[in-house]
Amino acid sequence: MVATLKFSATLSKSDPQTNPVLIVGQPKNLAKITFEQVQIKLLPRVNSETFTAAVSGLHPSPTDSCSLWLNNATVAALPVKCSRHNTPSRAHSLTKILKSCLVGGEEFIVIVCEKSDVVALGCAVARALPLYSAKSSSSSDKRSVTVEYIVIGDEGNNGLTEHDLNCLSAMCHGIRLSAKIVDTPCAEMHSDALLNEVRRVGEELNIEPLIIQGAALNEKGFGGIYNVGKSSNT
Repeated sequence: MVATLKFSATLSKSDPQTNPVLIVGQPKNLAKITFEQVQIKLLPRVNSETFTAAVSGLHPSPTDSCSLWLNNATVAALPVKCSRHNTPSRAHSLTKILKSCLVGGEEFIVIVCEKSDVVALGCAVARALPLYSAKSSSSSDKRSVTVEYIVIGDEGNNGLTEHDLNCLSAMCHGIRLSAKIVDTPCAEMHSDALLNEVRRVGEELNIEPLIIQGAALNEKGFGGIYNVGKSSNT
């Protein structure tokens, strides 16, 4: 089931029994938040002692997670070490964590990070939620994932504006759409299907895309592309 992805700068009230939640961040950032800041996502299933013990017991190598309540409430830690091959946000590990911790339905991801890491971690979430999947699924229930941020630093939760969230949503939609076009087999994502995607994007942006196809390629100076395509059909 393809999930809808939303972003929020504040935490909304939810119960892990009906809305699974994953709280994730680097250990140094998780240590800076209190139970009072996240209790709106955990009560009445998780108490302060359980949350504090779980956070203090995380020892990522490179990642680590601890269940707070069954499989519906989890706290996870991103890697501590950062090499020249990844970024300070450790976003490369977030995608892997999500694939193993998300359970489906209407669920929440609470990301605890600095403001400079908001975009990278948001994009990592998008990578974990593809728009195309050929896997069979026995469930037809709707699935939605809401990403809520706790920003560490002087900005606080008010550091993210509506404009920031809209830009992040558009960016993540582009990532998921690009992955869909690449992941879809050629038998399904053929030239006509690709043009349909182009037209659909044009409609969303309220623009008319310039599409040059068929003999028009040769007429407009794209003879190389035209002849390659023509040869593949003979």
